[in-house]
Amino acid sequence: MLFPLKQNYYNLFLHHIIESLNQSLILNNNPVFSAAWVSSLSMGMIFFCSPIVSVFTDIFGCRIIAVVGAAVGFVGLLLSSFVSTIEPLYFTYGILFACGCSFAYQPSLVILGHYFKKRLGLVNGIVTAGSSLFTVSLPFLLRVLIDSVGLYNTLRVLCILMFVLFLAGFSYKPLISSASDKEGGKKGMLRFPSAKKIFSFSIFKVTGYRIWAFGIPAALFGYFVPYVHLVCQSITKILISLPPQNSRIIICGTTGVPLSTTSFHHTGTIGAHGIPMYGTLDLCMKHVKERLGENVQEEVLLLCLGITSGVGRLIFGRVADYIPGAKKVYLQVISFFLIGLMSMMIPLCHALGSLIAVCLFMGLFDGCFICIMAPIAFELVGAQDVSQAIGFLLGLMSVPMIVGPPIAGILRDYLGTYDVAFYLAGVPPIIGGIILSFIPWVHEKKKPKEKEKAVDEETTKKMLENESTSVSGTSEKPSKESESVV
Repeated sequence: MLFPLKQNYYNLFLHHIIESLNQSLILNNNPVFSAAWVSSLSMGMIFFCSPIVSVFTDIFGCRIIAVVGAAVGFVGLLLSSFVSTIEPLYFTYGILFACGCSFAYQPSLVILGHYFKKRLGLVNGIVTAGSSLFTVSLPFLLRVLIDSVGLYNTLRVLCILMFVLFLAGFSYKPLISSASDKEGGKKGMLRFPSAKKIFSFSIFKVTGYRIWAFGIPAALFGYFVPYVHLVCQSITKILISLPPQNSRIIICGTTGVPLSTTSFHHTGTIGAHGIPMYGTLDLCMKHVKERLGENVQEEVLLLCLGITSGVGRLIFGRVADYIPGAKKVYLQVISFFLIGLMSMMIPLCHALGSLIAVCLFMGLFDGCFICIMAPIAFELVGAQDVSQAIGFLLGLMSVPMIVGPPIAGILRDYLGTYDVAFYLAGVPPIIGGIILSFIPWVHEKKKPKEKEKAVDEETTKKMLENESTSVSGTSEKPSKESESVV
């Protein structure tokens, strides 16, 4: 629920913040820039906080972190509904609410492995399919709420969802002890573990995890380009409707990254520091409008992506349960290959039907990629270190998620077409898939060595035990002889 809430709420939030800037908030020269960085900051904080969340999860356990995260998110969302200027939103929504979402989200992935072993893939598929359900339904609900009760009352209504997460966090009964519990001992005193135990960098000693943590971010450099640039954002209509004095604004795309610092009626712009920024008003006129015309309802494509993504999570989550060990990675390999190919096929689509077919396949394998992330992490590093394994991976994923779409925007700006951007966007997922394909081979190659090491340790342990028993036996013999003499 958390990610659909933030991702789908972005455009509506940006739209009505701009309207509020013209009505009640302090109006500045760059209202879109100011509003967009609120959502940009919040999305960035969710992923950048992930490694920190993983450390706290290992220390305090899933239940405490999830409950505290939901409470912090609730407070941040509630405070956001009472602000009268844009500046406090950077803290209340961009930082406080985002950090709360990050702390509430990650334990929900980790806790599943504590309860389920045999059907972990199916369970992850069911849990992650919930986000697809909200992806499809939440935009319509938010639009109705905002139109009927306004932006700030909508924020207060959404606080109810955060309160539900707060209550749900109490159901996380951990079956694996946290680090603080182990250090506290039987007396129940809270003692923090040492720094070596807090930061489990040992996961990077696992070759399979290192490849996985590098391959997934490499694939994601082109992964999100179709999602960002495929459809036209509602921000275009907002920009056109703004008064002339607000024409010098900074346009932002779905990721919230600044696009332009000049009038939005021109292209080929340069950023404030002389760095080319990705896009202008033409960038927001996305591929669908350019290729198929203005009368196409591009929301249908997002609907197709959301529905088939949910179906894919359920199907491939169940399929993953039948695939042993690290060979589950092959599902992600297939997903990245097909998503890369589908991205390259987008410029070849000249009808809405063909674009819908491409989006159906992309959504299906997007669901496959997402639902088996946690099961693969459990296979590679084990249940004890899975929290930090997922946390570090999400932190690394934040870089390509932010950088990839802007690069595509730069190509669109300089070439005047999205075709090259989509062709190139298909390359990183394919390269990432090739990298990931080595994981099962590396993981299986390590197993015999680990077994030999375990056998050696067990043999050494038995030898020490036998030696200790023999020593104790020889020490008992003189005493018995002395007793017989007496």
